[in-house]
Amino acid sequence: MRKKLPILLPLCVLCLLLVWYLWPRSFSDTLPGFSKDDPVTHCAVLLTPSDPGSSLSTKQIELAADSQAYQQLMERLTSTRYLRNPTDLVRLGQASSTQSITLEDYTATLSFYQGESMFSMSFYGSQVETQGGSDTRSYFPLAGQDFQTQVVQFLQDCPDATDISSASRS
Repeated sequence: MRKKLPILLPLCVLCLLLVWYLWPRSFSDTLPGFSKDDPVTHCAVLLTPSDPGSSLSTKQIELAADSQAYQQLMERLTSTRYLRNPTDLVRLGQASSTQSITLEDYTATLSFYQGESMFSMSFYGSQVETQGGSDTRSYFPLAGQDFQTQVVQFLQDCPDATDISSASRS
């Protein structure tokens, strides 16, 4: 039994760390450095066409933290939990610098501001990528790609959306 203990203990610790790493997280826990105690001052959204050759234009949305649209967005984002991408372990906890885009019309980058700090979440379809400072992580929403499609559709239909592609041409 004493010979097995030195092998068993590190193995148990490794299993516990793996379970912790892969445990589903809440929305706020996915954003590196995000403080649940500090209020979000506003949210900026950038909708970028998934296919650069399409006739769709890039859209920008600004949502005040006290707006109804922001509250509805947060209800959607907090309605699921997020599972860490195991392949990030190979990259020492950081997300890949390239993402597979599987959303049909738009990808979305949501930026949340807390004072001088900015935290972002990008929807690509196969997974989401979060960033806080220089720390990036990738997650799979447990609600799947349909969840991401619904969030992007909600943002597309937002009345505060501004078409920035045509605005930059004039």
